[in-house]
Amino acid sequence: FTSNPAVEVANDLTITNGTLTSTSHASGLIVTGNYSNAGTFTHNSGTVIFNATDAGNTLAGTLSGTSSFYNLTFSGASGAWSFTSNPAVTIANALSISNGTVTATSGTTTIGGNFTKTAGTFTHNSGTVVFNDNTKVSTLTYNADTTFSAFTVSTASKQMKFDNVDKTTVAGTFTINGAACGTFIQLYSDSTGNQFDIDLQGTVSIDYADIKDSNAITAATANSSNNSLNNTNWTINGGGCNTAPNAPTSLAQKTTGDVVIVTGGWNNTTSIKFTATGDDPNNPDTIYLCVEYQQLGTGFTNTETGCGTGVAYSGTPVTVTVTLNSIPDAFEYH
Repeated sequence: FTSNPAVEVANDLTITNGTLTSTSHASGLIVTGNYSNAGTFTHNSGTVIFNATDAGNTLAGTLSGTSSFYNLTFSGASGAWSFTSNPAVTIANALSISNGTVTATSGTTTIGGNFTKTAGTFTHNSGTVVFNDNTKVSTLTYNADTTFSAFTVSTASKQMKFDNVDKTTVAGTFTINGAACGTFIQLYSDSTGNQFDIDLQGTVSIDYADIKDSNAITAATANSSNNSLNNTNWTINGGGCNTAPNAPTSLAQKTTGDVVIVTGGWNNTTSIKFTATGDDPNNPDTIYLCVEYQQLGTGFTNTETGCGTGVAYSGTPVTVTVTLNSIPDAFEYH
């Protein structure tokens, strides 16, 4: 399409041979009828929009690989679409449903970016939805509670954000695997501090995930994973991925008689008590408060002088303390 104009096909778009390179116009390539591809469709980073207002519309042929979509949108009021012969479908960027009924393939739908449903209906058809592009954050946004059959994220370091208003249900297998401790898959809310509801009703397999702001309607377990807090009804085991605790808060330095020594203040003593509030990405775990002191004028080495007694942590912030005794006299310290 020369100069990438807006293009509208009033009925069917059929590719029986050769290569069709789509327009990249912001208004997209609009198809009012069926779509069939027996050749090659090059998406050109454009959007294909299905806007039929009647039922029985189909997408058929090769819909993945070199014939993947970039953005795929269904927008026709009262329209209905399904996938003939249930092929693999790949959407490199975003899938959007703003009207009508979309019956997914019973095979695999792979999405690189967002899944958005602002109106209409998504019918999972016992298919699998895979999110796979770790260069994109995939945000799931719905107009109502939405159910998937099988749901898979197994691309290392992939970031997922779930709708915090409407519930995500996975009726079949829910598979999350970030592959290693350093490449967790993030399962976060789309609104920090507000939990997303997720109901995992089938087989659950979660490894190497970082979970935050989540309410598991059906109790769920994640292994070799991080608990980034504000999670309900989750069992999140650090496994071999025990990571450093979060930075402590409510720091205070005191005499052993619990008299606070203000920052920049001083006290003539050879024993100092430190307190803080601690929490940890790993739940459960045991956490310690460790402190380093040096003579004035000597920089810190980031090696603790001493640590307090370990405190059991199970998801709720705890108070941790350490008292440093027998500090050599006749010197000043920081």
